[in-house]
Formats: sequence, structure tokens, C-alpha cells
Amino acid sequence: MAMAIMVPHYTVDDLENFPHDGNRYELLDGVLLVTPGPALWHQVIASRLQGRLTEALQSTGHAYVVGPGTVVRMPNTQLEPDILVFPSRFSPETDWRKVNEHWLAVEILSRRTALSQSSETGSRSTMTRSCPFPGTGNCSAR
Repeated sequence: MAMAIMVPHYTVDDLENFPHDGNRYELLDGVLLVTPGPALWHQVIASRLQGRLTEALQSTGHAYVVGPGTVVRMPNTQLEPDILVFPSRFSPETDWRKVNEHWLAVEILSRRTALSQSSETGSRSTMTRSCPFPGTGNCSAR
């Protein structure tokens, strides 16, 4: 006989109680996703891509390009894409929970992560496929 595994569900407010230990704690529909902090190569790729996007978009004054960003959908989804582009009508002092328009979210995956998690429920690739806003993209290091 198969036994169901009970997976705890969390809210965005619950994330405030998780440790600040270098791991990334995110929620997708209440399911906790924990990933280690980024490696050096990851940050190099992210900074290069963010720099190009900043040159193209932020300099016009129409958008902010940040990395990482935070996307909040109350009460049980909070994601931190590696790069997030959103309109400049939101001031830099705006709480992430109030930024409700996003133009682009980029998640950079290592080959190992992309291969090992591509078929898992709750994985980062599943996260980007079911992300609650359009303009989500994966960027694999090659």
C-alpha cells in the first residue's frame, strides 16, 4: 500500500523566519524551494547579462534591471529570479510586494542543475515554466 507524503506548505510571511545562511529560500504555491547560493561562474554570467540589459533598458529611464529580484504573489509564492526587469514607474523604495508588473525574469541554470532537475516537480525549471507572470526565461551556461 502506498503512503502519501505530507509536504508542508508555507506562506510568504513564513519566509521571514527562515535563516539567513546563504541559501535561497523561495516559495511556489506554498512549496518551499531551497537552493545553495550562486557559484562564481553563475555570478559572472548574471552580471554580464544584467549589464547588457541595463545598457539597453535602464538608460532610457523606462525600466529598472536588478539582480536578483523578488516576485511576490500573496499569500504563497515568492520567487527570486537572477535578473528582473520592471517598469520605472515603481520607485526604488517600493516594497517588492507592491511591484506587480514585471517585463522579464531570467533564471540562470547550470548544466547539472538543468539536467538533474528538468523532470522534478518543484524544481527551478518547473518554477520558471509555471511562474506567475509572462516574460520568464531560462539561461543555461554552455
